[in-house]
Amino acid sequence: MNMNLSARVLLSLVLATTATAQGKNLLFYGNSFTYYVWGFGVPEMVGLIASEAGHPAPTIIQETAGGATLGFHATDPAQVAAISTALPAGQTWDHVIMQGRGPEATAHGGFDPIDFRNNAVAIATNVRNHSPAASAVMYQTWAMAWGHMYYPVPWPTPMEMHNELRTNHQLAASDISAAFGAG
Repeated sequence: MNMNLSARVLLSLVLATTATAQGKNLLFYGNSFTYYVWGFGVPEMVGLIASEAGHPAPTIIQETAGGATLGFHATDPAQVAAISTALPAGQTWDHVIMQGRGPEATAHGGFDPIDFRNNAVAIATNVRNHSPAASAVMYQTWAMAWGHMYYPVPWPTPMEMHNELRTNHQLAASDISAAFGAG
């Protein structure tokens, strides 16, 4: 998916209900795919697009680390502490946006999709403990292009990698909805 299009889709999800003078409070958990893509990251793109579209500038906090998995973000003390310390007192999160590590949402490379799904729910739980109305957004890592070492093993084509990633991201989102309700 085109990065600009990805940021626009993400923006529409997290800013759809903006009606106040204060921008949304957005917490990004991810890795280098989140913080560095073609010179700057997804959070910055979302902020720029929001401002250019006339929305109040969101407060964006990035809890990112190169190569990090959702398991790291769900359990690392500093990552968890940021939920309650990164915003001014009395403010809450509107959305937590999660991007896992490359093939983390697949059954390849030593990863387990069940762990991925459980860690997504754990992050949502951590955030909801501080911000009961916060919603979770799963931001899918894209499949690698032809020529990457992933092809033809473990996936015959990039589309097959994409389909496995998409399926497990959708299941993680369903798990979060089951735990906290739709939305």
